[in-house]
Amino acid sequence: MMLIRIAVESFHSQYTVKLAYDGEEAYRLLKTIHFDLLLLDIKMPLLDGFELMERLHADGAGLIPTIIVSGFGIAEHRARALALGADDFIHKAVDYNVFKADLRSALGRHGLL
Repeated sequence: MMLIRIAVESFHSQYTVKLAYDGEEAYRLLKTIHFDLLLLDIKMPLLDGFELMERLHADGAGLIPTIIVSGFGIAEHRARALALGADDFIHKAVDYNVFKADLRSALGRHGLL
């Protein structure tokens, strides 16, 4: 997860980065602050990434560009994430430069660069 943190922090000059330590905290942040991008792990305490995405959709929160980052490389997880509206599904063992390109791509698709 350190590589992901470094990549995200490299955007600090352009974006404000907020970290949530569990799914419930992420949900509260998402309900009170507008975010341009959601970088989401599947496995989180209290509320997993899939449950968080489902709850946001049920609330009519609109689509936030979302990249799922997971240690699980299971095809079913990828399919479910994309079906729930994720822009991309990345395995945690990701190359730093590829990850930064994926962040830029997701932001660019939504006109946020």
